[in-house]
Amino acid sequence: MIKNLSKEKYDIFLDFNNNLNLLQLDVFKVNFEKKHVGEISIDQKINITWGYAIADNDPLVITDDKEDRFIVRPKIDLNCELNGKIFYKHSTAYSLAFNIHSMDQFESIKNDKDLWTAFLDNNLMKTIWPFFRQQVFNGMNSLCLKPVTLPFIH
Repeated sequence: MIKNLSKEKYDIFLDFNNNLNLLQLDVFKVNFEKKHVGEISIDQKINITWGYAIADNDPLVITDDKEDRFIVRPKIDLNCELNGKIFYKHSTAYSLAFNIHSMDQFESIKNDKDLWTAFLDNNLMKTIWPFFRQQVFNGMNSLCLKPVTLPFIH
């Protein structure tokens, strides 16, 4: 069960998920940078903070003769700190397109704050997180930093 959802809302959420298909996932902007940092040893505590935001006006709804779909454009930002100083920053913006099985069902999900948040936190983030983990690993490696493997999200 997803926290903050009643049994009734959870059932609506599950039905929506069962009829949901990811049509396309695109990365459209990646930015990472290394700040000046000395040697990092394996026993030093690295503090990782991250967050995500959805683009204004999302979801974008597209209706045409082929199929109805919606697009969500999340952006994830991450900072790695050592001794209170940021030594690595990473940001990736994505675009994900999903089919809309039922426009009425989609509208009810989109217009209910709890259901829409559940979709973003559970479906959307779990879909893009493995890609983001790999991008952070590759970004750090390309800047000659010892890569940090981000944890799985549950």
